[in-house]
Amino acid sequence: AQKMEAVGQLTGGIAHDFNNLLTAVAGSLELLRLRQPDLEDARLVQDALAASRRAGDLVQRLLAFSRRQALRPEVVDVGEKLVDMAELLRRTLGGGVDVDVQVPDESVRALVDPAQLESAVLNLAINARDAMPEGGDLRLAVAPRHIERAELELAPGDYVSVSVEDTGMGIAEELLPHVFEPFFSTKPDGAGSGLGLSM
Repeated sequence: AQKMEAVGQLTGGIAHDFNNLLTAVAGSLELLRLRQPDLEDARLVQDALAASRRAGDLVQRLLAFSRRQALRPEVVDVGEKLVDMAELLRRTLGGGVDVDVQVPDESVRALVDPAQLESAVLNLAINARDAMPEGGDLRLAVAPRHIERAELELAPGDYVSVSVEDTGMGIAEELLPHVFEPFFSTKPDGAGSGLGLSM
């Protein structure tokens, strides 16, 4: 726990410093794009801007991991949110992955930051796709859950369970203890900066 707290503090500090540098880079690129719209290298500027946006997304994930990003919880119908995401997931994952979303008939609401919920589900779905190179099935399910006694570090009470299952190759058992480390990945070099499960 102390090690993870130290990693979180380090990550938060690095993310803030990196964000400051990134703001200067992105601002300069934007000015270059506006001042020289006919520049022969305009495409290179656009590519650099796109890369800076992706880097900005990474900063947000780092800040969320370090718990320094302000969460904006609101009451969300979790089933409705996943149904709304289904088409986005189908487009993102490609035609080889069959996406099935199962939600209860009644509304299932939870107090949650909708952007963080969306990011977590998307991370899991992309990991699922990467584990199914030949295609397969992805099933998302939402269900209310009542916990009678404390478990999984949760106090007794009413919760919403979101499950994500796939028909992929899975992760070797000896690697499971590492999957929540910030930059641990089962993917080859150059295929991502981690599983995103630390979120």
